[in-house]
This record gives sequence, structure tokens and C-alpha cells, in this order.
Amino acid sequence: AKLKTGKVAAWGDPDYGGDITAVKKELEADAIYEVWSTREAFVAKLKTGKVAAWGNPDNGGDITAVKKELEADAIDEVWSTPRAFVAKLKTGKVAAWGDPDYGGDITAVKKELEADAIDEVWSTDYAFVAKLETGKVAAWGNPDYGGDITAVKKELEADAIDEVWSTDSAFVAKLKTGKVAAWGNQHYGGDITAVKKELEADGIEEVWSTDGAFLAKLKSGRFTAWGKKDDGGDIAAVKDELEADGVWTPPTATSQTG
Repeated sequence: AKLKTGKVAAWGDPDYGGDITAVKKELEADAIYEVWSTREAFVAKLKTGKVAAWGNPDNGGDITAVKKELEADAIDEVWSTPRAFVAKLKTGKVAAWGDPDYGGDITAVKKELEADAIDEVWSTDYAFVAKLETGKVAAWGNPDYGGDITAVKKELEADAIDEVWSTDSAFVAKLKTGKVAAWGNQHYGGDITAVKKELEADGIEEVWSTDGAFLAKLKSGRFTAWGKKDDGGDIAAVKDELEADGVWTPPTATSQTG
């Protein structure tokens, strides 16, 4: 917690970010500007431009290898999986740290990320995928859980990503042409073979996900699901009801005057 006096307090499991003893003086002296987290660590951008991290050193709490770069080039945006961070710097450079199996190693894609510039990033629990400003798409992290786009890269780039959703180990992307692509753990939503025709014919309006499954509301009013059945990937028992009565979503907040 950042306090109104400028002091900083933390509590909870010391191995997962609840102990700021090593960085407390720095956090308070230079003042916190913004904070991001993995499941087990924090990283803070300070008002002086300095950067501090704490928590599990293997899962994002140790920035020793990237601290100079983060501070010299200044953090613009940060994204995370449960065990790794990736940062887009204001110079266009990109840095990552944390567990390499969870996206903390960008060696294979660093040149591409920096040359074509990151536009947007999405993540599963194990991997990242980035849409670049040139329209190219890059992924890294655990190849079985979203970090390998080999099978769909051409399609993603040719038809252009519109929106992306994820479970804990798979991605699904709606493309600007109306096509739909998925990759990652096939049992957790990475295989849309059974629903691809329906998704593309009726058009995706909205998607929701659990850890292991996706549910899509189509523009026709139909609903379809895929992924792990026990996690919501089977709507056979409620499909008729969903389509007959629709799914309620909260109204968008609007400002009032007068």
C-alpha cells in the first residue's frame, strides 16, 4: 500500500511480495508512480525513473539483469503472467524477466518486438502474444500453452487481429475478416475444430473464459462453448435457455447532468 504520507507498507507471505524490507527506503525516498504484479512478485516504477522489485526472485522479484535498461530507457507499459513480466520501454526497446517458461525470456523474439514495435499484448498463465504495429504477431513463453503460434501465424497476420481472449493455457483470436483462430493447450480451449464454422458463420459478439474453457455469444444470438467440459466447455444442458432468454450484461455507465 502507498500511503498518503508517501510511506509504503506491505503484508502477507514474505516470499510472494509481503516483505518490502529490502526496497522500503527506495520506494519511500523516490515515491511510487506505478506498480505491477505477477502472482508472486511486484515491480514499481518510481517518480524519479528508478525501478524496484520485490517478492519471489525467480518469478519477477529480481530485476538485476534488466534494471539498468529499465531505468535508462524508461518504462512505458508492463504486462505479466503469474511468474514473469515484460516491459515496453519508451525508446521502443523491450525487456523481460522472471521465469523463462512463463514468458520471462524474449531472446527468440526481442529483435522482432523492437523492430516492429509492440501495439498490444495478451497473456495466458504461461505465455504472451503481441500484436506489432506492422501487423506482425509474435509469441513467447511455454510453447504448449500459447507461446507457439507457428500453426496460426500466417492467418493472424494476413487477416489481422481484432480481439484476443485467453484461458490459463490457450488463446482464441477474432480476426478483422471475421475468421477465428486458436492456439495453445487443445484441451483448455486451444482447439476450435468443432466450433470454428459456427463461430465464423455467425460472427463473435462477445467471449468469456474460465481457466479451461471459452463461451462465445454470437451475433445471431446463438451460444457456443469449447475447451475442458468440467470448466464450462459443455453447454448442452443450458444452450436452449441461453439462446431463448439471452445473457444479461450490466449497462454501460453514462454520465448524468442537471
